[in-house]
This record gives sequence, C-alpha cells and structure tokens, in this order.
Amino acid sequence: MANKCLFKTSIKIIIVNFIFLVLTLHAHGIQEPLDTREEKLGKIHDDAGEAIVSSNGLHYAYFTYYRLLFNPAQIQVVLVRDGEEKGRYDNVGKDSIIFSPDGYHLAFAAMKNNKWFVIVDHEEIGSYDGIGKIVFSPDGLRVAFAGQRNNKWHLVLDGKNGTAHDEVAGDSIVFSPNSKRIAYAAVTGRKWSAIIDGKETGQYDGIGGLHFSPDSKHIAIGVNKDKKWFVILDGKEGTRYDGVGEICFSSDSERYAYLAGKSGKFLVVTDGVACLEFDRINKGVLTFSPESNRIAYWGVKGDKAVVICDGLAATAYDGVEYLSFSPDGTHLAYAAIKGTQNLFVLDGKELNIGDFDGIRPDSIVFSQDSKHYAYHAKKNQKNFIIVDGKHGKEYDGLFKGEPIFILCKNKVAYTAQKGEKQVVVVDTTESQEFDEVGKLVFSPDGEHVAYKARNKKKWFVVDNSIGKEYDEIIQNGPVFRSNKNIEFLAVRDNILYRVTQ
Repeated sequence: MANKCLFKTSIKIIIVNFIFLVLTLHAHGIQEPLDTREEKLGKIHDDAGEAIVSSNGLHYAYFTYYRLLFNPAQIQVVLVRDGEEKGRYDNVGKDSIIFSPDGYHLAFAAMKNNKWFVIVDHEEIGSYDGIGKIVFSPDGLRVAFAGQRNNKWHLVLDGKNGTAHDEVAGDSIVFSPNSKRIAYAAVTGRKWSAIIDGKETGQYDGIGGLHFSPDSKHIAIGVNKDKKWFVILDGKEGTRYDGVGEICFSSDSERYAYLAGKSGKFLVVTDGVACLEFDRINKGVLTFSPESNRIAYWGVKGDKAVVICDGLAATAYDGVEYLSFSPDGTHLAYAAIKGTQNLFVLDGKELNIGDFDGIRPDSIVFSQDSKHYAYHAKKNQKNFIIVDGKHGKEYDGLFKGEPIFILCKNKVAYTAQKGEKQVVVVDTTESQEFDEVGKLVFSPDGEHVAYKARNKKKWFVVDNSIGKEYDEIIQNGPVFRSNKNIEFLAVRDNILYRVTQ
C-alpha cells in the first residue's frame, strides 16, 4: 500500500513539473518543440571544399579529394551532393559548380584524361579542351556553356555544339524568361556578333549586353560601331550616342528604357525618345512601375539631385536614393537629403521633416494593397521602423532588407538588435531574445513567420515553436513547403540532415 502511494505521489510530482515547464515556456513566448522529422543524408568530409547551396536551401554540394592507393601522388576530386558521392575526376572547375534556379539540378565542369566535360546531374557532356561559364535556363531544364575544340569556341546548348567562333563571351549567355530562347555575344576575326536563337545579327566593334523582355518576345542589344554606341531592339537600330548603359523593359514588355551618354552629358531614352540631360545618372536607378505605365529615375545636375517621374521633374535635393513604386503603381517614394535634413518623400510630399538623423533608402516598402508604407529610420544612435508615419519602438540596430510586409496581412516584420541580443518583431510583438537571427521567411498564406536562430553555439528553427538544436543550419534555409511545414538542411556532429518540421 505504501509503494502504491509513493508511486501515485511520484506521478503527481512529474505532472506538476511538466505543467510548470509548459507554463514557463509559454511565458517566454515558446511553445512545445515541434514534431520534427530528420533524414540523414551523410557525413560531411573533413577535407570538404567550399560548399554551394541551392537558392531554396534544400540541396548542398561540395568537392572533396582522395589519394589513389596505388599512386598516392595522384589526387582525384569527388563531388558530394546531399551527402552522396557522385563520381571521381582528375580535376574540376572549382568555381563552375552551379545549381539550377529551382535547386533540383546541378552542373559543373570536370576533367578526365586531359579533357573537360560538363556534368549535368548524371549526364556527361563533352569532351572539350576548355569550358566557359555554365548557365541554366530559368526553368532549370536547359543548360548552355562555351566549349573549346581545336582552338575554336562553340555555344553548347542542350549538349549540341553551335557555330564555331574565335571567342564566346561566357558572361553574355542569356536565356529568355520562358527558357525557350537564347542569345550570346561572340567574336570572329575582329568583329563581334550577337547570336540570337542560332542566327547571327550583324558585325560590330563591341557588344555591351543582351536583354530579353519579360514576355520573351523582344530582345535589346547594346552595340558599338564606328566609335558610336546604340541600342538595337528586335533588329531596329536606335540613335547613336557616345555610350549606352543599363537597358530595361517594363513588366508588360511594351516599353523599354536605357541610359545613354552624349557630349559629356547623360540622359535616359524611353521608348526611343531622349529625355532631359544630366551631369550624372547612376546605374540601377531606372524604375518602371509594376503596372508598366510609369517610369522614374533620378539624375544629378550641378550639385542637385532631381527625380524624374513620367517625364516631369520633382523638387531638387542635395541627394536622392532608392526609388520605390507601390505595387499598384499609384505611389512613388524615395529618401532625400535637404541640407542637414533626411526626408522621406511620398508622391512629391516631404514627410517627417527634421525627425531623423538618417533613413536607410533600400528599406522603403509598400504593403501588397499599396495602402501602407514602412521604412527604417535612425535618430540619436537609435533605430526604429516608421509605418504610415508612426514611430515604432527604438532599438540598437535593424537588419538590412527589412522591414517586410507580410503577404495579405498588412503587418510588418523585422529583426532588431537589443544590446547583445536579437529579437524578431511582428508589428509590435517581440519574440524572445536570441544571440543571432537569420533571414525571415513567410508561409504562402502569411500566417506564419519562420527563421533560424542561435543561442550560444546551437542553431534551431523557430516557427511559433523552437525546433531541435543543430551545430549549423545551412544558408538559404528554412523554406516553407506548405502553409504549415518548413524544410531545411542542418548539421549535427558533422552529419548532414534534411529536416522537416
């Protein structure tokens, strides 16, 4: 009877302690650990080279090395992909390894018997005397690269050799967004040519770049001929200039614009029409609205920076940075400097005048419905988020690329520094404190935010709950596989795992 009472008392103590633990975890914003499934992929080699990770964070590859037993002086190189060895080679192009955009295919250059091959998953393409840059199509189903044979270079597309050239500019190889078309620049003799869908288009003294429109129907090329530069759009030559730069299309592919230089001045050419001249226009400032009906950029004239939107000049400032259209294209925002003042300018109106020591220009973001805006500002060594003109809580630091509006929710999320610790903030709600936090990712329905975090030397993934601990969580992870499931690669005790939680 005494033993039964003792047993019941022990059970009560265990239950009470468990309830106390759960309440303690909830008090710190932590729920019970998630149901986690681990797939063991294999051991990471001690002599593993620098790893490459797919953009979705779900695939991991590196090269390792073996000495031959019968000839220790000879070393073979082995590709290891997701923990599995995939073949041995005499040499590899160490910077050639590349994942397809969707992360499911892998390609790299390798040498066997003094000849180079391109390995795409399990297929060998070759042999060649030399290999250039390898390029995947956007859908990940096609591969192109420059291959050399008998002192001539060919574009190799889907395993087939193209026309022979003296040189193929590897950095010029570009697929159309729908993956059905391809273009590149090549040299034969002393002349450059643009080869589009296998057809040569003229001979030039130089080629600056090849750009497909978003719908893949149009292509624009910057070329040099007789010491003048011009843009060729679908075979039609534009006006000659001293130089041409960045070329971009609107999202509906109906409009185009590019930078040009003329007699020491710079200008933007929109749909073939030259606009105002400036002393300087920086690369990367051309911005079409998402709806394609508006275009904005800024240039410097004298000591003043001026924003041009729809052909009209706005107020001149001492400095301008980062133009951002709202998703519906009705609003334009940017950061500006006026004397000692840092301004947020929305639709030409100066907001929060004199309130800030600085604004991070690349933080300006609109909500999906275009009704709200947010950005990162700083004052008196403190950092905070402004949402629709309202100051958020002050922190010691905020992270680049944030805040982020959560899809469909009109809520902002960001990572903040509090002394030596970091927290994730969703609207005004803080997570618990961590030593380090990774990038924020969101479920398709916007209901969940997940991220990797570290306390001391251990990493874990947080999605309302804290998952299992690991020595490392591989970059680019985690990712949402559905609204409720996330996946990532992680390392524990030098073993690589694919984890679902």
